[in-house]
Amino acid sequence: MTTVTHKASVFLGLICLLCVETHAAPLKVTFTFPERNTTTSLEQMRYAGYTSPGATLTINGIPRETSSIGAFAGLLSLSVGENVLTAEASVNGASASARLEITREPPLAPIGTEPWQIDKNSCSPQAPVWILPPGSLPVRFRGSPGGIATFSIGPHKDIAMIESSPGIYESELMFRFGETFDEGKVQFELTREQGYKKATATAKGPVTLLGTGSPIILETHSGEPVPLYRTADGRTRYVDLPSEVRLEAVGRMQSRYEVALSPQQHAFVDTATVLRLPDGTPRPKSALTTINTELKQDRTVVRIPLSARLPYRITELIDPPRLELRIFGAKSDLWWITQRYGDRTVASIRENPDSDGTCCLVIGLKQDHWGYWIDYDKTTLCLEILAPPNLPDLSQGRLRGLVVAVDPGHGGKNVGARSSSGVYEKDLNRELGIRLEQKIRSLGAETVIVRQGDETVSLQERVNRARRSGADILISIHNNTVGESTDPASARGVSVYSCHPHSEQIAKTVFDRLAGLPNLEPWAYITGFDFKPIRGSTDMLGFLVECAFLSHLGDEEWILSTEAQDRVTQAICDGVIDFLQQRPTVSLSNND
Repeated sequence: MTTVTHKASVFLGLICLLCVETHAAPLKVTFTFPERNTTTSLEQMRYAGYTSPGATLTINGIPRETSSIGAFAGLLSLSVGENVLTAEASVNGASASARLEITREPPLAPIGTEPWQIDKNSCSPQAPVWILPPGSLPVRFRGSPGGIATFSIGPHKDIAMIESSPGIYESELMFRFGETFDEGKVQFELTREQGYKKATATAKGPVTLLGTGSPIILETHSGEPVPLYRTADGRTRYVDLPSEVRLEAVGRMQSRYEVALSPQQHAFVDTATVLRLPDGTPRPKSALTTINTELKQDRTVVRIPLSARLPYRITELIDPPRLELRIFGAKSDLWWITQRYGDRTVASIRENPDSDGTCCLVIGLKQDHWGYWIDYDKTTLCLEILAPPNLPDLSQGRLRGLVVAVDPGHGGKNVGARSSSGVYEKDLNRELGIRLEQKIRSLGAETVIVRQGDETVSLQERVNRARRSGADILISIHNNTVGESTDPASARGVSVYSCHPHSEQIAKTVFDRLAGLPNLEPWAYITGFDFKPIRGSTDMLGFLVECAFLSHLGDEEWILSTEAQDRVTQAICDGVIDFLQQRPTVSLSNND
C-alpha cells in the first residue's frame, strides 16, 4: 500500500502530499488541531498533529503512538486557565518539539448578592417580537440567586417568575384573543425576600401585539429558494419556496417571522428573505378549479392553475409510491382533472381534503419515479415527475445514457475537516472526485464535476450546476471528522447519506458495497439528511458519501493511500450499477 507523508509545511494540493519523506528531511513535530492560542469553554478537547515517520513521540512526557505516516491524535482534559501541550519527537539522535497552549474559560459564575443585580445583557427578548393573540411570550433573565422576580409589560403587571436554576429566572405570558396594547418592552424586577434590596432591568426587544387590522403580507424575494422552518430556532426545515410566494405574518421572534400556512400549521421564515408588502395587501388565496397533465419525453408535468403564488409543501411517500401536495390558501372547487392517455408515471390524481381546510392532492405513481421538480410558471404550480432514464447497455454493466454529477465537497475558503497530518478535506475530496468521475465516464456515462478547482462554491450553486448539466445522479464526496471535544479514536469508517425516499435505495446499495471493503469499517447509513445539495436536487437521485474519518489515525492513513482511493471510488461505481440492475424497470422510451 502506498502511503503519504509530509514534505513541507505548506501543502500545494493533494498531489504534493502524496510523496514519501526522505531520511534526509529534518525531524519535525507539528500540531494541526486545535489552532494556536485557542480559548474554549469545553472541559476536554481533542488534539492532533504529525511528526516524521518512525520518530518516537511523547506528549507532556507520556509516550504516544503514531501512525505509519507520523500522525498522532488524542483527547486532553482541560483545567480552568492555561493548559500546555508539549510534543517531543526523537529519531537517530535528532530531536524536535512543539508547544500548544489551550485556555479554558471559567464557567459563568453566578451573580453575587452584593450588589443585588440583574445581568442586563441576559434579558430576553433581545430582538423585536410580534405576537398575534392568542399567543405566548417567553421571558428570561440572569440575576442574583435566591430572589423574588417579576416582570411587567403593557397592562400586565408584576407577573411572577420562577428560578429554574440558581440565578436564572423564567416565565411565559399568554395573551388573550383580541388583546391589544401599544408597543412595549418587558420590565424586570428582582427583590430580596426581605424586600429591602431591589434590581431592575429592561429587555432590549420591543413587543408588539398584532391586532385585527390589515394582515401583514410578506413575499419571498431571495434569488435562492427560501426555506421555511418548523420552529423559530431554524433547526428543522419545513419546505423551500421559490420567489414571489406570498405569506401572512402572524408573529416575529428575533430575526424570523412566524407565518400562518393554515389555521393549524405555522412556520418561520428569515426576515432577510422576504419583503413586507404595503398595508392593505389582501391575504394570499386562490380557488383550485382544474388540474391538467402534460406528457413530455422523460416526465409528466402536472399543471395546477392558481390566481396567486401560494405556499405549498410536497411529501414523498412509499408503499404505494405517491406524492402528497398541500397547497396552503387554496380553496378546492375542482371541475375536472385531466390525465393524458399514455402517461407512464402518474397512475392517479385525487383530492384528499385536509381537516384544517388545506387543499391536499395525492398523486399516485405507476412505478418508482426518478425524482420530481416543483416550481411556479407565473401563477401556475407545475409538478414535474421524472421517469427513469433509458439505459440500453446496462446488461453489460455500462452506464451509457446516464448523466452523473460528481460534487467534491468544500473548496476555496471552505477547507472542511483537517486530518492529523494536515491534509485538508477539500483537497482529498477533489482527488477522490476526479478518480470517481474518470471511472464513471469510462463506463459510458456523461459526467460533470460540480467543483472543478479549489474554488468556493455555495451549496445552492452546487445544486444549480448539477441541474444545468441535466444530471440523473448527484454524488457528493466528503470525508468525516469528530467534534472538537470528542475522542478521535471513538469513530471511524464510511457512511452514506440520502435525503429523499426516491434516493434511499441507491444510497443503501452504494453503502453495502463500501461496507464490504477491507480496512474500512461501516459507520452508518443515514436517511432524511438535510444537506442542500442532495435536498435541493429532487429531480435526480442524490446521495453523499463520507469516505472515512480524517480524525481517526487508521482511517486517515488508509484513505490517503492511492489503493484506498481506487477501492472507494470503484465501490461507489459498483454500487450504482448494482442499484440499476436491481430495478424492475430501468429503460423507458417513448415506445414503452
